[in-house]
Amino acid sequence: MAVTAGVALAGFYLILYAATGFDPIGAIRAAGDAYDLGIANARPYLFWLFGSPVAFAVALGIPTAWYAARALGTGNEAAIGLAAIVLIAVAIGLTKAETERIWLFMGPFAAVAAATLVPARRMPAICAFLVLQALLTQILLDTIW
Repeated sequence: MAVTAGVALAGFYLILYAATGFDPIGAIRAAGDAYDLGIANARPYLFWLFGSPVAFAVALGIPTAWYAARALGTGNEAAIGLAAIVLIAVAIGLTKAETERIWLFMGPFAAVAAATLVPARRMPAICAFLVLQALLTQILLDTIW
């Protein structure tokens, strides 16, 4: 299935290039150049290698991130897909300083993965903790990022 999806994606980009001239490799290079000129260049790659996943975990909420990580250990398909996307995004380094915006689409995958392990009796406490964490994050983490 992965090979079929890869061939379909490559075919899609070839058709898109033929129809519009869109150059995905050029777009990736341009994004890299923009990062080199922007504020994300103020910190080394190693900072973003660890900082982006941590920022994503904070944006998800600690309980959601915790249960999604635990679901990865059970072989949950959503958790495996999420982990693959996060690892690729971190490795290519084109989401520096924009985790909360660019990685936003991955939140539902984390929620689906986490939901498989969350005990129903803990749901009210987890929801209360998520609200508290969101408030504290907004109040305490006032950064330019």
